[in-house]
Amino acid sequence: MRHRSFAMRTRPGRVNALLAGPDGTITSQLEPLAAALADAPSPFPAIQWLKESPNTKLLARLASEGHELSHELLDELPPSRNQRYIRQLLL
Repeated sequence: MRHRSFAMRTRPGRVNALLAGPDGTITSQLEPLAAALADAPSPFPAIQWLKESPNTKLLARLASEGHELSHELLDELPPSRNQRYIRQLLL
């Protein structure tokens, strides 16, 4: 049970680290995703996705650069499975 409570405490911090822009805050555009990840019934799949998915790396890069996510921004990226996933997830 100790591991579960640790995971539940650290998940919001990981979500914030992933989705925060250059000013350290999560934009209103990404708040629904942040809430869904932070409030998932089981913390372990969410943490695994945050740690291991190449989709999260792309999403983190875009968020850290402070870009508003849009079709135009995603169109500027090389076509990839991750780009398509982010488009479906957010737009």
